Amino acid sequence: MNKSKVFVFLTLGAFLMLVGGAVAQAGDNKGHDGNEGHDGSHGHKHQDKERGLRNDFALFDGSNPANQPDSGAVCGARANQPFTYYLAVANYGSDGFVRITYADGDWVQFPISAGGSFSLTQAAGSRSGDDAVVRVSNGASAAQLAGVMSAQGATCGSCDALAEGGIGDAGCDAFAPN
Repeated sequence: MNKSKVFVFLTLGAFLMLVGGAVAQAGDNKGHDGNEGHDGSHGHKHQDKERGLRNDFALFDGSNPANQPDSGAVCGARANQPFTYYLAVANYGSDGFVRITYADGDWVQFPISAGGSFSLTQAAGSRSGDDAVVRVSNGASAAQLAGVMSAQGATCGSCDALAEGGIGDAGCDAFAPN
């Protein structure tokens, strides 16, 4: 196994353990100290030692055929741990949608025209845990979205193909369905 595959494997494992804990603890009312995170190949974290905040981001590229049709990103934190996420995307395909899917399977989508762009800032991490994880995708539309999803107080990962440095569609499906 070459070094890049080992790095991707270890990064995927770390991300799955961290965000998997967030989903698994969706009904748990305990907070956490905010010192957990990961350093993914498409993400960076920053810890504010006084407040325990984590910042992370994930790049995704749905215009790359290797990442189609299910490119996007996922960000999440433990239940009862509020976070703010930011999204900026451009559509390199036909008219379509930007879909935001929550851990409980609920979703909302916004139309995006060919050649258009879209940005969004939202709060997540409610007490119910329904939004402990948030995923962005093209909602099975013809849009080919490329952009960045980032979060304050959460960890993020790219849904791009493993070979492209992401955790893949199946990896993201483990946290929030597409």
